[in-house]
Formats: sequence, structure tokens, C-alpha cells
Amino acid sequence: GLHGFLDPIAQIECIEIIGVTATKITGTLNSLASCINLRQLSIGNTDIDGTMEFLSQCTDLMSLSAVCCFNLHGPLDPLRCCLKLQKIDIAMTHISGTLDALSSCKNLETLNAANCGDIEGTLEPLLNCPILTTVDLSDCKKLTGKLNVLLSHKSLIRLNVNSCSEIFGDTCGFDSIELKINGTKIKDVNKTPEQVVMLRRGRSPVVNDFLKNKLDSVTSYFSK
Repeated sequence: GLHGFLDPIAQIECIEIIGVTATKITGTLNSLASCINLRQLSIGNTDIDGTMEFLSQCTDLMSLSAVCCFNLHGPLDPLRCCLKLQKIDIAMTHISGTLDALSSCKNLETLNAANCGDIEGTLEPLLNCPILTTVDLSDCKKLTGKLNVLLSHKSLIRLNVNSCSEIFGDTCGFDSIELKINGTKIKDVNKTPEQVVMLRRGRSPVVNDFLKNKLDSVTSYFSK
């Protein structure tokens, strides 16, 4: 597979698209500091390390994909300057900070920060992203606050907060949104208490009914 270092790419200062996903390219992300014309950066599934600091200079950046960059760390804050961002995929990185860093990203449509255990704060800053449609914050266990602050969001279609154990509230009014809330403190008003317990145990009601019927059959057989 493709291998080498980021440094030679940095010599192409006018470069607009960098795509090295799933390659053996290594180096520090900040070595691209001279590439301020970037519109798309895809470095997912690589050993590239460092922080996103230089991205504060990339005001034309529209897409950032760094999924499974386990060596990537540092705050979200540099993205405040990326006003044209439409897609952010930083799942399974060590990126930290609060979602407030995205408040200026008015063009953001997709956010995937699943398994970013160092992201904290509340969901409320997402209200500042008016055309955001898809959000995955599953396993961001430091996130807190109430789900219901997003009720006034007009464009949200999918929201995954599975295993965000400190997020609470209820699902009232979220009928038009595809919600995933397992492992949270959110009350699902559309399910019976029994169904909620089943889901929290990790099995769907259909599976539980099937197992219950099987158990009843076995019990009935041996009691004859």
C-alpha cells in the first residue's frame, strides 16, 4: 500500500484536496500548516498524529474525515474558523473540547464524533448549526445535559447518543427524528416501561418475546 510521510505534500501549498485514507502515510498533521487552501482533508485509518491546530487557517475547508486516527488529539477549537465546513467525521479519535467550537459552522450537515470520549459539554451548541441533519455522538460519555434542547432544531433527521450515560430528558416531540438513545437517561415516551427495560438489557422486544415464549414452552413441558 501507499506509504511515506506527509511532509512532501506540504510543499504543494496550493493543494485543495488531500486524501490518504487507509494508507501507511505517517507524520504530524501540523506539517501541513502551509496548505491553507484545503477544501477537503481525508486522513482516516492512518497513523497520522498531532492536533488540528493548523486548520484554523483553512477557511475554505468543507470536509474533514479523520475517523480512526487514534493518534489525533487536541481541541475542536480550530474548527471555529472553518465557516464552510459541511462534513466532520472525527469518530474514534482523542479530539477534545465542547461542541461550542462548532457554533460558527453554519453550513455543517453531518457530524460524526462517535467514541470521542474526551468531548464534553452539552448538545445545545448544535442549535447554531441550522442545516445539520445527521449527528452521531454515541459513546461520548462526558456529554451532559438535556436532549430536549434540540426540539427547536428544524433540520435534524438522525441523532445517535447511544451510551451517552449523562444525557437525560424524554423523546416527546421527536417523532420525526430517528433517535438512538440506548444507555442514556432519556425516557422513551413511545415505549412501555417493560420495553425500555428490555432495550436497556441489550435485546429488542421481539427477541425478548421469542425467548419468553420458548421458556414458557419448556416450563410447561416439564410441569406436566
